[in-house]
Amino acid sequence: GMSPFASFATDRTRFELDGCAIDADLASFGHSVVEVELIVSKASEVPAAEDAIDQVAARLGLKPLTPGTGGKLETYLRRFCPNVVQKLVEAGVLPNV
Repeated sequence: GMSPFASFATDRTRFELDGCAIDADLASFGHSVVEVELIVSKASEVPAAEDAIDQVAARLGLKPLTPGTGGKLETYLRRFCPNVVQKLVEAGVLPNV
């Protein structure tokens, strides 16, 4: 049978700033992630949207994720499940950091 190898809860706060949607997540094990999004209707609007997202992220003091500082699940695995991380690294799913 199957059994879970990771279990945590997430509290999410949503707000808007300068037209961007912002989701701030806090996982029950202390890791936080913030997503900044801006929906566009045409591909030609993407560069301006990316600039707006970068400006909002800078105002909030946010930094991009780097290898080893991924989202909630990757961070949980790296902290609490090193055997699972090793298998994912060997399979080329996660970087070895």
